Amino acid sequence: MQNGSNSIHFDTVVMRPSCRKKVSAKALGFRYWSQTQQPAGKRRQ
Repeated sequence: MQNGSNSIHFDTVVMRPSCRKKVSAKALGFRYWSQTQQPAGKRRQ
């Protein structure tokens, strides 16, 4: 049973790369945004 659920999850990840791309793009965008929102003093150090 456990193995079956694992393979289902694996199939979902492999079969939908567009979904993964969307998520990673969102994560990168948020990362970039949070970096720009940081105070300049912290970045100079």
